[in-house]
Amino acid sequence: MGLTYEKARKKWVVQIRRKGRPRIVERFDRHKDAARRLDVLKARELAGKLDLPAITPRLLAQSIDEYLEHAATEKAPSTVSSEGYALRVFQAFAESQRAVLLSDLAPQIVLRYFDKLARDGQSPATRNRHRAYLSSFSKWAMDRQLLQGSLVGAIQALREAKASVRHLMPGEVEKLLDAAHGRNAHMRPVIALAVYAGLRHGEILGLRWRDVDGAVHVRSDNAFRPKSAASIRSIPIVPPLAAILDTWREASTRDQRPKTRDPKPETPKQRLRALPNPKPDSPLITFRGRPLKSAKKAMATVAAAAGVTTGLHVLRHTFGARCAFAGIPPEVLRQWMGHGSLEMVLRYSRLAPALLSHFQPPSGLSPAANERPVRQAQGSPETRDPKRLLAKQAP
Repeated sequence: MGLTYEKARKKWVVQIRRKGRPRIVERFDRHKDAARRLDVLKARELAGKLDLPAITPRLLAQSIDEYLEHAATEKAPSTVSSEGYALRVFQAFAESQRAVLLSDLAPQIVLRYFDKLARDGQSPATRNRHRAYLSSFSKWAMDRQLLQGSLVGAIQALREAKASVRHLMPGEVEKLLDAAHGRNAHMRPVIALAVYAGLRHGEILGLRWRDVDGAVHVRSDNAFRPKSAASIRSIPIVPPLAAILDTWREASTRDQRPKTRDPKPETPKQRLRALPNPKPDSPLITFRGRPLKSAKKAMATVAAAAGVTTGLHVLRHTFGARCAFAGIPPEVLRQWMGHGSLEMVLRYSRLAPALLSHFQPPSGLSPAANERPVRQAQGSPETRDPKRLLAKQAP
């Protein structure tokens, strides 16, 4: 029995833990109220009047099903899918150890499970993810009085090797775009949105036509739920992206096009705005008239045809590296990429020097300036207007 403070929720928490009984958790806004409640509970325990309910027996498989239903209301579909796979693997191992009920899960079973992951050659990063998934499941079960304590309390997080961030070099993007034709023509806007706007896989597939005007808008009601609050953002449209979206809109609205059209506007962006729109709420990315649920298989096909080893997330890294090379201020790049902290953005600045031998620096910027883009390039008109600077770097 004790009193703690949760920084994330900004709540004072009164916890009661007794062997063989579920954990009782009560949260308060004020310390005074929490302390008063703790004193009352201690007095009731001393008087023998503190009646704690017994833990309700529950099948492990049933508990995992209920947890995944709960997680689907709060987390992105890709996260829920990864959690579901990891928890099912754990469930199969636990049942092989004769732990069918949730209450049968002893610390020794969890330790043996992580030892098996290590013997199977799973990396520290993979084992840490399994630990995080089991920790989330444990917290959910304890809050519902289904579990007495955390399943991973005795499992320490492992040190992970820093993963290298890969990006494409000039010419590889053009090869991918050229290979996206015929059956895979719908991949041209997907590739362009990833490499010229830095969007994630789910963010691209969740776009609707109303989300594309003078900028690309990732909204909170995106069909694929945004990863975090920082993911809700707007990214400027550069000319290469405008031209590809222009062509895609023409293909999507060919049957709706009027017989006569106004003269062609001067710039691709103006033309993009002038074209007749599909229904605003219709999906931007479709395949044979239906919304696309996943672009990963088609991306692998296009990459193989182009002779480029890549995935959609590598295209997002390419966008970040090019912006860092162009001298985009880190805070602006953080907002465009949808990252929650600058620490995630700074890794792209390490990739920028690799581009120096392949790109001509824009006017007003030198290789030395790119090492410190914020301080050295703040006075240039391109840096004051990041959209102009990014447009200069588009191949």
